[in-house]
Amino acid sequence: MDPSLHPNAVYVAEAVYAAPDDAADGHGFDNASYRTYERTGGLAQGAFVIEPSGVTERGMPAVAAWAAMDPTVRLAEVRVPGEGAFWVASHGAQIAGGRWRYSYAIFNLNSSRAAAALAVPRGFQPGAFDMTFPRAHSGELRSNQPWGVNQVGDLVVWSAPQFQSDDNANAILWGTTYSFFFETAAPPVDTQGTLLLFRPNGGPSSLTLPIRGPKATGAPDTSIECLAIANSGGTVGSLLPGVFNGASNTLGLTVTGLPAGSVGYVLTSRQPGFSSLPGGSSGNLCLSGSIGRYVGANARIASSAGAFSVTANLSALPQPLGPVAVQPGDTWYFQCWHRDQSPTGPTSNFTASLAASF
Repeated sequence: MDPSLHPNAVYVAEAVYAAPDDAADGHGFDNASYRTYERTGGLAQGAFVIEPSGVTERGMPAVAAWAAMDPTVRLAEVRVPGEGAFWVASHGAQIAGGRWRYSYAIFNLNSSRAAAALAVPRGFQPGAFDMTFPRAHSGELRSNQPWGVNQVGDLVVWSAPQFQSDDNANAILWGTTYSFFFETAAPPVDTQGTLLLFRPNGGPSSLTLPIRGPKATGAPDTSIECLAIANSGGTVGSLLPGVFNGASNTLGLTVTGLPAGSVGYVLTSRQPGFSSLPGGSSGNLCLSGSIGRYVGANARIASSAGAFSVTANLSALPQPLGPVAVQPGDTWYFQCWHRDQSPTGPTSNFTASLAASF
């Protein structure tokens, strides 16, 4: 905190209130708040003097301050169905030598299941892997062993021992934030990562994360557009790009953040748009013009983790007058429509939309 080393530093303080009655009433997801501080003077009784520099941001964890200060940071709340929530912040920054540094911060707000592995796209020529985490102390039995890191196919995977082999492994427990870093030669796009949960309880074993990550060779540029309205599960639905296969001219698409068991299908158009609550829906339609339905053929049912996947045939995307092939230079927009519930009965909703430039 020496101001001569960090003259423009901003510090972020966070408070989390853990109240059993509040959580039992379904209000356990807004209990973190943060406030920014700055160094204002010298030492007082051996401690640095800091003063608040902003108002308290109620209901938002400290990791949200990163996104508030830098609009290129991708921030998302991801919930474990019927359990708890993680906040995920991610960023890609260009550095010297035509390379990019990727940073990921994972905050466990209130999940007792914790997390013990993170997988993200590795891009081209990855290296300089690192992580930071809070250390166990004062007799706590939890391990302080850093996670191992490996390249598995097209992914970079950080991981700790799983619960079955060490129930005191260094997992992301509730109330803690872990950060992960690496460098690659690939520029950033909006894509997906995977968080592996630590403690088993019969629910989903992993969560799909909306993140900024390295673009795969030959894949389209992708970006999340036109953010969605929270659905009845308290989550904001996302539509994320998966594997691009140039040989078969296909693009995987993953829908995540839906209410478990809800029926949905993927729409596509060459024009973005915005229609609030169309046809009595509880969400926003972010497409316009000629809109095709059932990308990947047929509707799907969301898993217990609130997700499903389809494969888009880029040689024949559905359109009202018949299939259309994607051409070089095209930008197509994708969005998922899904069934939902409202206080007054059945309704529908939409995820955020995804732009893909080929």
